[in-house]
Amino acid sequence: VRFNTFTDVRPTERLAQQSCSQNAFYLDDQMSGWDFYGNLIVNATTGVLLGGGRDNKIHDNTFLACDSDVHFDNRGMNWQDDSCLQNCTDVYPYPSTSCFLYALNDANYTAPPYSTRYPELVDVYDDHPCVPVHNVIEDNTYCHTGSAAGAQFLDRDADT
Repeated sequence: VRFNTFTDVRPTERLAQQSCSQNAFYLDDQMSGWDFYGNLIVNATTGVLLGGGRDNKIHDNTFLACDSDVHFDNRGMNWQDDSCLQNCTDVYPYPSTSCFLYALNDANYTAPPYSTRYPELVDVYDDHPCVPVHNVIEDNTYCHTGSAAGAQFLDRDADT
């Protein structure tokens, strides 16, 4: 995702759920392998939410007046840990979308073309499954003038 402008990504009315958030760009539920660069994010509640994925790169973006520029979490290590473990087939019967291994097996991920195009998938269960590894957040710029009190570039909680 490159060279886009996201502006005024905020609620226009009171939200029914306190946990709802507005994100200019949301890598949901361990989405991996994205390159987010050269974007301008202006006046957003959250600029980029990285929801536990791996091998993502967030670089060379500009964040202006955002409350939280980048938020990341480790959902694969807590509430979503059953989904990404190799033995998730014991918990979720086929063809459940809650077990990531089913999708990998359906794509025959250990053989070409997937194994050659995405070699990191071949050994994914040997490289800290469920852990958001190999993410890079670098060379971004930000200015919090005009953002809510307590604005921050990187937002993570103690469990991350």
